[in-house]
Amino acid sequence: MQNNHPPHFNRSAPSYEHLFAIPNRISQMKKRESIGTQAAAIWFECELIVWFLLVLCWRAATMCGCRIGGPRPNLYKAVPNQKLGLPNWVLDEITHHPHAEFWQYKFPWKSKNVGDEISGFIPPQLCLLIEAYLTIHRPVLVGDHDPGTLFVDRRGHAFSFSAFGKLVGDLTARFSGTRVHVGDFRRAFILKWLNSHPDNIVELQRLLWHRSIRMTLKYFIRFPRKDS
Repeated sequence: MQNNHPPHFNRSAPSYEHLFAIPNRISQMKKRESIGTQAAAIWFECELIVWFLLVLCWRAATMCGCRIGGPRPNLYKAVPNQKLGLPNWVLDEITHHPHAEFWQYKFPWKSKNVGDEISGFIPPQLCLLIEAYLTIHRPVLVGDHDPGTLFVDRRGHAFSFSAFGKLVGDLTARFSGTRVHVGDFRRAFILKWLNSHPDNIVELQRLLWHRSIRMTLKYFIRFPRKDS
């Protein structure tokens, strides 16, 4: 059963701006390694993981389970199969290039309704990173036995929930000075959004994958605007 109560927010957790500096610090480590080596691949993946947490604010289970292979991949590149509800930047591109492909995601809802799913487009700032990771770096990590998940551990296996949490904790401790849980990225994102876009709750609901806008409204009650 889905928990419809907002999680406890730790106001002492690092701000979104503080977390936003982490990928660039990881990138400096990446530049010290030669392309094609396992070390370079690991740092590239770590950088991409943090960007996913910052931009998409996916939950740990979504990050660990995101599949790029098989008959029903969660992350894929394709021509949009419909034109209603597309982001403006996608509409602009297909106006000039009708057969353009975009990185998209699709996940089933935890619901009793068959075929019920959440879908969307990967923001442009992540697309080049995804393609470089998939074509250059991920093959170095996977080896001969591909688990089909987007992210893999050092052995080339799919991440366990605990191993993924430890990785994020280790990265944040090293590059921000504070050990941060996966959920803290989501909390930092929400707090920033509530103060920057207090009148756009519909978009926040979409970004958080909330089925009901009532659930998103609870964040406004719990965290009023700074100037209120």
